[in-house]
Amino acid sequence: MPTECLDLHPFLEQFRLSDFRPGQEEIIRTILSGRDTMCIMPTGGGKSLCYQLPALVLPGVTLVVSPLIALMKDQVDALSALGIPVSFINGSLTPEEQSNRMERMAAGEFRLMYVVPERFRSTRFLSAVRRTNLSLLAIDEAHCVSQWGHDFRPDYAKLGKFREALGNPPTIALTATATDVVRRDIIELLALNDPAIFIRGFARANLFYEVVPVSGEQNKKDVLIEFLKSHSGAGIVYTSSRKRTVEVAEYINAFTNRRAVAYHAGMNPQDRKAVQEEFMQRKAPVSGSASVVPVLPKYEPTPEDILNGFSESDEFGSFSPSEGFGSFGTSGGRDVSQSPRTAGHAIPADPTPAVPAPRADIVVATNAFGMGVDKPDVRFVIHYNMPGSLEGYYQEAGRAGRDGKPSHCMLLFNYGDRRTQEFFIESSYPSREIVEQVYAYICFQGDRIIEKTQQEFREELEISGSSADAIGSSEKLLESAGVLERLDASENFISLRIDSSWEKAGNFLSANARNQLKVWDAARAVVDGRFDELVFCT
Repeated sequence: MPTECLDLHPFLEQFRLSDFRPGQEEIIRTILSGRDTMCIMPTGGGKSLCYQLPALVLPGVTLVVSPLIALMKDQVDALSALGIPVSFINGSLTPEEQSNRMERMAAGEFRLMYVVPERFRSTRFLSAVRRTNLSLLAIDEAHCVSQWGHDFRPDYAKLGKFREALGNPPTIALTATATDVVRRDIIELLALNDPAIFIRGFARANLFYEVVPVSGEQNKKDVLIEFLKSHSGAGIVYTSSRKRTVEVAEYINAFTNRRAVAYHAGMNPQDRKAVQEEFMQRKAPVSGSASVVPVLPKYEPTPEDILNGFSESDEFGSFSPSEGFGSFGTSGGRDVSQSPRTAGHAIPADPTPAVPAPRADIVVATNAFGMGVDKPDVRFVIHYNMPGSLEGYYQEAGRAGRDGKPSHCMLLFNYGDRRTQEFFIESSYPSREIVEQVYAYICFQGDRIIEKTQQEFREELEISGSSADAIGSSEKLLESAGVLERLDASENFISLRIDSSWEKAGNFLSANARNQLKVWDAARAVVDGRFDELVFCT
């Protein structure tokens, strides 16, 4: 049956939906026709359904490339709750479970399989995909393909080659934000064949955008507290540094009856996961409920973390010029320069004893709290500091009001914040000397796997005037140029069970098999005489 005649509503009902949002049906029918597709749709516009529904119609497996483990877990959980056969493969699983899921994928037990782009480095995974009846490749957050995108990921840029190795299956690339340059990069780097391009606009009618000029740090805090006292619901407050997330969360807890928690990339994965799950699962509080000050993750900044009161960013990338933030005065059709929230008055502490609230309703975060956030009832997003780019701002502000209800996006602007972004830009583009020294050091290590922190790199190189951030940025530049590969320790290990002597087993290897002998020697050092026992080694 031609796809234009196929009744899609029975499939739509499996998602407990009664009708399509604007543009969805046309995109879905294009995908079902087998044509490559690029979809640029605003956050909250329903991009996910554009590949999830075809996965139920098409006969094979839909492979979804997602940038974050947290994001794929949320989607897998939601689809599983609907009774849709779906799974994911990532480094959080044991090698045995990864192998099990790959075999089940090849056997056609799943309709959708979620992976991060780095998964394509695995020859085992590529072999499993080749044995799979692959109907569709869906690449979410496709702007990560482009070096001009605000979330560039080198492994995204390699997906075109992997796609070719898999026989160029029908592909849909999806993003909420993409300039003309980024769109061209997506088509070229993914090698899309005459793709249908759908652009559904960037306007979000339910969002109210506001810029509030502030005169200093205390005035900024005053404006924030007054806003939180007059606006209910869940919200996100974005700051420019890890240190400030903790400071602002503590301030909110001290001066409001709200529960705020900090989130940044310096926290251990378990704490980050706990904060995100608490916020994502939170139910709306009863009016008038209060909260206690939570135990916040401890963060001790190093001297390199701090530059005249500002500490490092969690992520570096290509930043757009910040001149677009330099002129303010009106927002949403009204003058905010004389807003009562800019009066700078002190807010006294509330002496009333606090009553514990069930869950956090505010997350104070760096941009590390990003693409994994899929909470529909976020009622406000506040940028406590100026973000690094207009694209980044749109992406972060767009996390408000995904349920279509009115929501508020407020940017607190102070010219001092511009200095912070300039520092981040300088750190993101280190001097040629630093990049060359990092490259020379890595080459000197030969074929040894390097396991060092950026700070340890800096101390060994002894480069004057450099920061750990500059070292990390040099690594990213080398990685994007294809001369450096970053390994995930959890992805690079094998399991061994030795049931004979090393000497006897070693006789099977030729003296010329140098790579195999290196692996053999490494395995022997790890196993160390433990026979008839399963041993994991990197």
